[in-house]
Amino acid sequence: MANFTDWDDITDEALKDAGEDNSDTGGDYYSDRFRYATEAYVALWGYKPWKFSMAATPGSLNSVAPITGITGAITIDTTSLVLSAAQTPDLDDRKILINNRPYRISAHTGGATAVTLGSAFQEATVTAARVVIFRDEYDISGITRLGSPAFCRDMFNGDRIIRVGDEDRRIQRQLADPSGGDPRVFTMLTDAILAFDYYPTRQQRYEIPYQEYPVDASTGVTPDWPRQWRFILRDYMAHLILLDKGDSKAGDKFLKIFGTRNTDGDIDRMEAALNWNQGLGRVRNTSIYTGDVP
Repeated sequence: MANFTDWDDITDEALKDAGEDNSDTGGDYYSDRFRYATEAYVALWGYKPWKFSMAATPGSLNSVAPITGITGAITIDTTSLVLSAAQTPDLDDRKILINNRPYRISAHTGGATAVTLGSAFQEATVTAARVVIFRDEYDISGITRLGSPAFCRDMFNGDRIIRVGDEDRRIQRQLADPSGGDPRVFTMLTDAILAFDYYPTRQQRYEIPYQEYPVDASTGVTPDWPRQWRFILRDYMAHLILLDKGDSKAGDKFLKIFGTRNTDGDIDRMEAALNWNQGLGRVRNTSIYTGDVP
């Protein structure tokens, strides 16, 4: 019986279970063994938000405090705005409140007063309107994949900032109190862009738990899947090989892994793995904690 120390152990057992010679290095299925292994690994990895799939160290982002205490001048139906004071950071893709109406900044060079808006100013010409420049969207592409479900919690007062769809975020934005300070919800506009319902009114650090993507199977590589459940990877890999061979036993293998009960009447092993993982797995906190940046 293999100890399933690495992918070589798992693929050898899977080939044998699928009726293939695991020593036939010239065989079609042997040469493709790591392709089958990777396909099985990725499929099972994404089956549930396993605790062991969470990164050991959460990802993080620092929110940006709004820029206040300045004014702006702009003519109606134009996109060119002049600030009363130069701003050192590059303000591209931030937003600006002019008379409490938000506009996206499409272009700005750090150290300049000139700002280009993403759409024409629709109100009466202003020469010294008080403005607020803020950022409510953040690129978190460095974080591989947000854990699901994902939410965040203020470590000081316990307020949760939950993940919602974009439509719910828009509703929350309409209800938001501009002086409220902290966002209440966020959504993912894309796989990489996190958007708050309202801009943070102070600089904060957000710790974001996320799932890592599994590393491709190859010789000598040990999968992150817990060792006592690696036989499930073997079984699913064998299922994929049998499926390509057109073998009727492929269905039996699939039911043994995913069915409510397998052919022996035992509770299916994926459910057993899930139950074990919820109780004894490498538990990761699934909150996003917020607090003032030291």
